Amino acid sequence: SDDQVAKALERCRMGVRRRDRILEVEIPAYRVDIMHEVDLVEELALGYGFYKITPTVPKTLGIGEPHPLVELARKSRTIMVGLGYVETMNLILTNDDIHYRRMRMRNGDAVRLLNPVSADFSIMRTSLLPGLMKNLMDNTHESYPQRIFESSDIILRQPDSPVKTRRVLHLAGVSSHAGAGFTEARSVVESVLRNLDVEGWRVVEDSQPFFVEGRAAKMVIEDHEVGIVGEVHPEVLSNFLLENPVAAFEIDLELADEHRKKRYL
Repeated sequence: SDDQVAKALERCRMGVRRRDRILEVEIPAYRVDIMHEVDLVEELALGYGFYKITPTVPKTLGIGEPHPLVELARKSRTIMVGLGYVETMNLILTNDDIHYRRMRMRNGDAVRLLNPVSADFSIMRTSLLPGLMKNLMDNTHESYPQRIFESSDIILRQPDSPVKTRRVLHLAGVSSHAGAGFTEARSVVESVLRNLDVEGWRVVEDSQPFFVEGRAAKMVIEDHEVGIVGEVHPEVLSNFLLENPVAAFEIDLELADEHRKKRYL
C-alpha cells in the first residue's frame, strides 16, 4: 500500500510527501548514489525487507549469454596470450602529455573532463597505444624482451548519441627489444586477424607522427581502416625514456568483426 511504501522509504531516511496517490521523495544530500528511479526501487526493497519478498520464477525463461563484444574481447586476449604477450589494464582516463605530446601528435578531439580530480586524468583516451608506451616507460627496470597488449574500449565523440560519445573496442600491442621492427608487428596483426576469421584485408603504406616514416602501414578492408602497424619513432622513444626499439599496432576490433560478419549474411 501507499502507507507501506512511505514507511519503507522513511526507514531509509528519505523524506516522503503525499499528493493524492503520488509520493514525492526527498533524497538526502549525502546520498549521491541515488541517481535514477531504479535506485529508489532498491531503497524501497531495503526498507521493506528483502526477506519479506517471496521469490517467483519468471513466466518467460531464457538462457543468458555474454555480449558479442565481450566474447570478441575474450577471444582477442586468448590470441594475444598465445602469441607470447602479457595483458595490461590501463585507465580510460589520461592526459594531453601522455596521449598527445609524447606521441608527437597535436591535441585532438578527445572528450575532456570539466572538473578533473587530477591533471593526470583530464581526458578520455582515443587510442590504446599511449597507455602501453607509458607501461613500457614504467617497466624499464624489468628484463627484455617486453611484449604487452591491451584489449579494451576507447571513447570517441558522437554528437547524435544521447551521451554524445560512443565506446569502441580496440586491441593494441607493443613489443620492445633490441630486434623489434615492422615485420614482427605486422606478423602479429596478420595472425590476430586470421585467428579472428577476418578476411579480405590488405596492407597499405601509411604515415603516422608516432611511427618511423617508411616503416608504417594500415590494414584496410573495403576502403575502411581497421588497424595500424609500425615502428615507433625515435623521438617518441626518447619522450618515454626508452632505449630499445618498439614495434606497435592497434586494431579496431568492432570494425574488423563487422566485415567478418558480412561474409555470412
